[in-house]
Amino acid sequence: MMEWHISDAHSLAIIDREVGTHTFTPAEYELVRRVIYATADFEYKSLIRFSETALQSGAAALAARTTIIVDVPMVQVGISQNIQQTFANPIYCAMETLTRPQKEKPCLPGALKPWLGAILRAFLWWVSPRPRSLPSRN
Repeated sequence: MMEWHISDAHSLAIIDREVGTHTFTPAEYELVRRVIYATADFEYKSLIRFSETALQSGAAALAARTTIIVDVPMVQVGISQNIQQTFANPIYCAMETLTRPQKEKPCLPGALKPWLGAILRAFLWWVSPRPRSLPSRN
């Protein structure tokens, strides 16, 4: 379980004030809030959309121990302990499992597009946002 600190609570309060009124369910908002917290990018409020069964499908996939594929090792390390203590899903980093030699590191979402249609439903995907710091908004 994630431990929260006073600075986390302060950042979450800033997010709640800035987001204001929204149409997300409480569970959806918690996910949007965490994305904004991780990226310091309030634009995600208008970019993230949920299908009717997205949360239920995600929870079912975790419970079924569906493989999780992340885009960078930092995310893999960041979620591994919690996942192993809860659902024990296998976690792979796509950046480390490219099957063909690459002249340069690809932007993974684009590099994986040819295969996404075939495998997207078989895995849980996490594509990490670019890290930013949350500015103080008074």
